[in-house]
Amino acid sequence: FVASLTPDLSRTRFLTYVTARYGAVPVYIALDAQGNVLIAGTTSAPGYPTTADSYQPNYTAASKIVETCGPPIPMEVTSPSGYVTLVKGDGSALIFSTFFSGSKSDSLSFAALTSTGIYLGGQGGSVDLPGFDGAVPSPCVPVGFVTRMTLDGSAISSSHTPPGTPLAYDSTTGTLLLASGNDLLRFDPSQPTSIACVLDSADLIPVTTVAPGELLTMFGRFRYFETDPDRKSVV
Repeated sequence: FVASLTPDLSRTRFLTYVTARYGAVPVYIALDAQGNVLIAGTTSAPGYPTTADSYQPNYTAASKIVETCGPPIPMEVTSPSGYVTLVKGDGSALIFSTFFSGSKSDSLSFAALTSTGIYLGGQGGSVDLPGFDGAVPSPCVPVGFVTRMTLDGSAISSSHTPPGTPLAYDSTTGTLLLASGNDLLRFDPSQPTSIACVLDSADLIPVTTVAPGELLTMFGRFRYFETDPDRKSVV
């Protein structure tokens, strides 16, 4: 639900549900310059309310019907999808509402409303997550991601795989602050990231430390340049 209280907390200005069967879990709420309410989070509800002109009005995450043990009772099993919703400042209607997901399981754990767009971050389990554009193959998922949605919820930028978990947006530098282990990193989401994931070549398991002589496999976007007329090298 979304509710607005008077400044002295003495009464409710409005309260409205923004959900559907199987529920929705918000992780972020903010007011835009016009006083409209932006919420973002994760839902497993195919019927979560969306608007027709938004970026992804239809639920695309995995969904199937299974039968329970004992008496065969059909039951729908759905996968998580991110969502972004902008509610009018008086709670009377949706300005825009959209899913954000690929065909598997994807969740939002971070959002930030800025003057240039809405930054989204979370865990991507779909190789076809919007914005990956084929740069993240199946051995990489699940993987953390960051993307930017337009302020009207109609389009996104490329989705990146940052080297940590987004914590906050720094408006003075236009960068995201990430946590990676015990380190705090600064990440520029406007710059493309080449490496989607680094795996051990033997078992394709993500690595956190590298042993001397260990063979690694890297996936992502790479470009080539000529070092001489007969050979190319990877950057």
